Amino acid sequence: MEKIMRNTQEFKTPKTLSSRTRDFLTKHIGYPWTNHKIFFWKSILYRIFSVIFTFLLAFMITGSGSLSLGISVFEIVSKTIMYYLFEVGWDNIHRKL
Repeated sequence: MEKIMRNTQEFKTPKTLSSRTRDFLTKHIGYPWTNHKIFFWKSILYRIFSVIFTFLLAFMITGSGSLSLGISVFEIVSKTIMYYLFEVGWDNIHRKL
């Protein structure tokens, strides 16, 4: 695994790689094309676990399933909006630099 990480750090701009190099990387270490799929599914799984955790924590505090569900839904919506605003702000800052 350490060898793979060292190899992936060397190729920061995959668009400049030849097709032969890209094919080699895809076949032998899967970088960077399969990593994005892994990142996506890990992100989805993380959100599922965090919503379940929020629901259980809210249920332990309130004792109400419907209130806990409402808190969990509020968390999903508010964090999605917060992330979007963060990305927009980040993009605006990046454009000014």
